[in-house]
Amino acid sequence: MTSGTDDLIVRRLASLNDPAPDSSRTDRVRTRCHRVLDNRRRQRTSPKRRSPVSRVLDATCFLLAGIYLAGAVGEAVRLGGLW
Repeated sequence: MTSGTDDLIVRRLASLNDPAPDSSRTDRVRTRCHRVLDNRRRQRTSPKRRSPVSRVLDATCFLLAGIYLAGAVGEAVRLGGLW
């Protein structure tokens, strides 16, 4: 009984189509992937314009950090007795 079932399975497997994808589908997928990769590359290489608010915020943080550092160094010098 199993040999008849095996023969049926083998015949059905032999009648299956080739598993290779259709060439037009392959072209569509390749084109879509290239488009996505090009968009990502352009986004990565294009210069990003920062808003004036973010520039002011960065400058303010830098200024505050500089003032804090100057105070810390002044305090260390004062405590170290070098002044």
